[in-house]
Amino acid sequence: MKVTDYDTYSLFLDDLPLTNNTLNQIKVNDKLKFSHSLDFLARNSFDHLKKETNPENIKKVLFDMRQKMTYGVFVQQFSELGGIDLVLDKILKYEVNIESYGLSVIRNAMSFNCGMQQVVSNENVIKYLFNRIDRRVVVNICRQALELLFVIIHYGGYAMVWSIAKERAAERKEAPLFNIIEVLGSGDIQTVVNAFTLIYGILKQTPQPKKYKMMVRLKYMGLNVLLNFNSFFTIYF
Repeated sequence: MKVTDYDTYSLFLDDLPLTNNTLNQIKVNDKLKFSHSLDFLARNSFDHLKKETNPENIKKVLFDMRQKMTYGVFVQQFSELGGIDLVLDKILKYEVNIESYGLSVIRNAMSFNCGMQQVVSNENVIKYLFNRIDRRVVVNICRQALELLFVIIHYGGYAMVWSIAKERAAERKEAPLFNIIEVLGSGDIQTVVNAFTLIYGILKQTPQPKKYKMMVRLKYMGLNVLLNFNSFFTIYF
């Protein structure tokens, strides 16, 4: 290692970087490793992901990032490089093979303010998530999309989510949020819970003058029937 490269390295214990909060975890006979720092690893992961075109290799890069994405330094550097857009690009190109892995990275990024802001302000990511709420989409993916959108609307993304909902409705000549109402009949309990939760979140964020109109529209689409059928759910508007 060159002396000039010192700022790209850190001390690691059990493959995790030492921080001020973890120094007291070092025990006698523990072995420390001197390796690349998290911001360097973020740049490295970004570069590897960008150049990969093989779905299996992309999955490996995304899988290897999971532990690193629990550290703010890594998430911030990866996000600033455009990592969220890059992950979305890979998902859209190789969706069947890597979608679940890509969503895990986005979810982990949202655990930090820097990652959350990147996602909440990214129209392409929100549009992708909203369009994955579909009864024809794999249940696990639909379930995750519902959950992430619920978080997004509570961190400043309501206006964009509602705009995308109306845009989708106009394109398909259907009522806004119809796709969410549809998945309420999926039969998957967690998907149903997530769908109800998202509807509740959207209603809660909707300005009062528009809320009544939205509730009438939802009931017209059958939400009240579904609520009666799933009587164990109670939603307060």
